[in-house]
Amino acid sequence: MSRPLDRYLAWYEALTPDSVADVDRLFTADARFCDPFNDLRGRDEIRAMLEHMFATTSEVRFEVLCAAGTEALGLAEWRCTLRLRRVRPDHEWTIVGATRIAFAADGRVTEHVDHWDAATQVYAHLPLLGAALRLARRAFVVPGIEGRRGA
Repeated sequence: MSRPLDRYLAWYEALTPDSVADVDRLFTADARFCDPFNDLRGRDEIRAMLEHMFATTSEVRFEVLCAAGTEALGLAEWRCTLRLRRVRPDHEWTIVGATRIAFAADGRVTEHVDHWDAATQVYAHLPLLGAALRLARRAFVVPGIEGRRGA
């Protein structure tokens, strides 16, 4: 792995409400952060998203499962576990995904793009949306073969 990638992933694994302030040090001024819910530009928006995450969740943990990269580009597979404060607070949510991270010449993040399946890992566990997704899924599964996916 590259030093910028090592440094960034170590920060993510240790992320706390207090370490959100490190966004200014780790990201370029015009950095992009994209996940299934957000497409953000700039440190202020990225910081606000992380602050919102900590305000609406508890017990947030990121674990990097594997990673590879160069000085300019990194890829990481990860698992996030958390509890939502307002939606099924007794349920521990697990989200597994992968992230593409681009770095500036000075090692700061210019782009963080998450790839993960919000339909099976989040929406399917919500009462009304989950039922609708299971119904819609029937149009796409191979007939006669029991699927192994969550929705």
